[in-house]
Amino acid sequence: LDRIDTRRDQERDNSNELHQALVHIKAEMKKKDKESKVLAAELKDLEREFGAVQEEQNELVARRTELTIQVSTAEEQVGSDAQNLKRRVKELKTLQKRADEVRAELAETVGPEYS
Repeated sequence: LDRIDTRRDQERDNSNELHQALVHIKAEMKKKDKESKVLAAELKDLEREFGAVQEEQNELVARRTELTIQVSTAEEQVGSDAQNLKRRVKELKTLQKRADEVRAELAETVGPEYS
């Protein structure tokens, strides 16, 4: 009988230990579950921030492309305007030269007051 009582006491002790271990494991699981939910929320926030940053970056790239096109167009226009001005200066020099020739001719035929 003593052995049976001892065995029963050991089984009860083992059962109590197992129950305490199970309670501890459940508490740890609850704690880990809460931590997991917090981390999941943080991850969601980071993903949202990342999406916003990506969207802003895409907008900046689009703006840079737009500005590059505008600069290129402006450079082409400046080049074209410069060519037009050179042509116009050449035309004006030709006209000036012709005016000087006409004045010289008038001075020869009419008098020096046209020179």
